[in-house]
Amino acid sequence: MFTTLRNRSPNQKDMSQLRLLAKRRFVPLFATQFFGALNDNVFRFAIIVFVTFKIPESTAVDTKPLVAVTTAIFILPFFLISGIAGQIADKYEKSRIVRTLKNIEIILALLAGIGFYFQSFPALLIILFLMGTQSTFFGPIKYSLLPQHLNADDLTGANGLIQAGTYAAIIIGGFLGGMMIGTSQEKDLNLLIAMCIIACAGRFSAHFIPGAAANAADLKITLNPLVSGWNLIQTNLVRNETGTIIILISLFWFMGSAYFTLIPIYGKELLDATAANVSLLTLALAIGVGIGSVICEKISRQTIDLGLVSIAITLISIVSIEVYLLGERSSITQQCNTFPFFVIQCFDRFFIDMIVLGVAGALYVIPLYAALQNRIDRTHRARTMAALNIMNAFFMVVSSLFTIALFHFEIETHYIFASVGILNGVVTLYASLYIPEIIWKNKKASY
Repeated sequence: MFTTLRNRSPNQKDMSQLRLLAKRRFVPLFATQFFGALNDNVFRFAIIVFVTFKIPESTAVDTKPLVAVTTAIFILPFFLISGIAGQIADKYEKSRIVRTLKNIEIILALLAGIGFYFQSFPALLIILFLMGTQSTFFGPIKYSLLPQHLNADDLTGANGLIQAGTYAAIIIGGFLGGMMIGTSQEKDLNLLIAMCIIACAGRFSAHFIPGAAANAADLKITLNPLVSGWNLIQTNLVRNETGTIIILISLFWFMGSAYFTLIPIYGKELLDATAANVSLLTLALAIGVGIGSVICEKISRQTIDLGLVSIAITLISIVSIEVYLLGERSSITQQCNTFPFFVIQCFDRFFIDMIVLGVAGALYVIPLYAALQNRIDRTHRARTMAALNIMNAFFMVVSSLFTIALFHFEIETHYIFASVGILNGVVTLYASLYIPEIIWKNKKASY
């Protein structure tokens, strides 16, 4: 039933995706992406810590809404500017654009450090918006460069490494951002230095990205952000296969956003977890995605194998049921240390669940990214990836509204957790009507 389990030719090469880390056509882009994501997350987590712990010292304002504001400020450029960013990435040579963006990042890192040094929250929000804008322009370039520099049988491994590097950056950036912003201006100065060093490292690696010719040099750019963004969405979603893949990838971000919201609440309410333990649970999900990103190519044997999506659906469904049962038992009996075949505590059991969920998420989204990159027309690659960014941001907002609505009706956390998993399964199974190789083998199952 699963395409991943089919027999392959014994002559098919089975080389590790790690070989890409020795290739100039991939390493500079990987490093540039890693340092960019690292700086974004150092800054974002530093702002969260600043809002949560520093602002209450000088004002009685409730800071919870401010945390939500910081997230919205960073996502806003993906709505407003992705249409223009995709057009620019298709019209001009990409490596030069990347180097320009990295020059801007160095300036923004310097301004961010100054903002923290003087503890100016309005200035930090402006810089956060500008960093989100810089990331909005880089996103379409990053994903459209991969198929331009790599062969089709390298795309799954390359996307896996990109995802693993991104989540490593989230983990490291969260740690550095939380630790380096503190009660003294000396720590704030250290944060300024760290962000500038990271930005310079990204600029250095960008210097070695090979040239990538314009995909549509004659393209006339539409500068109206609303019109350009709507045109991208309308153009890509009317195509059954491309539109379906975009929806499925955006569904991954819907799930991820919901789970990152639910995990701390679930841990606190049902597992009696401390703040430190809740951080470990979020870390477990990130670790799982990193593991899944690395093993994805091993399982698919260097093909773009959408059959992995069906395996991921199965794992997500199992974990959703397990999390529901765990929450149901702990909410009634306040204990859950009994488990078939062995004894395990609630927290440890949920920690393992989150790792498995992260692995499933990687197996779900990486083949979809590779398939999208391989199927779209070369002249529209960056614009298609920009349309994907818009949809990802939209689905993340919908995810927040979805969880807020269910909380408003006092739906318990483990019910919401299960509902997100079930929703994922239903939508993905429906999508298989347009892309059958998600569920069973056919001639498009590999490339």
